[in-house]
Amino acid sequence: RFSRVRPQVELESLTIEGIAPNAGFPLWTPFVRMHDGSLLAAPAQASTALKVDVAGQVITFGDFSDVLMYMTTVAAPDELVAYGIPYFAGSVLRIDGGALSTSVIGTDFGFGGSKWHGGGYAGGKIWGVPYKYPYVLKVDPETQSS
Repeated sequence: RFSRVRPQVELESLTIEGIAPNAGFPLWTPFVRMHDGSLLAAPAQASTALKVDVAGQVITFGDFSDVLMYMTTVAAPDELVAYGIPYFAGSVLRIDGGALSTSVIGTDFGFGGSKWHGGGYAGGKIWGVPYKYPYVLKVDPETQSS
């Protein structure tokens, strides 16, 4: 016999301005968990990065105008920094959840092209999985190069 436990679910209101979502695509990438317990997400169609801090506060920061820029976010261990893997975006996005700032780093691969989708952290590097781009992406967080 099974008994179902239904956890309480609450929705956090978030005002999003200036977004005309493309059907079937997310506003942000899935969250990654940072070592302090906070969550970060890169913008897919949204105009900001997204953070949920350990107190449950929802924070948006950064200013982006292109759509489908990133489809994957990868966390660097022992930092409050995550990296957006370029999908249509031209460069890797560095998201600093501590300073609430963003910057693009490394090589400019040009906008468009469905480059990478998926990624991970191994051997001190951030890796991007090729989608329609014929190369594996390697990002060095120490030198901020790709």
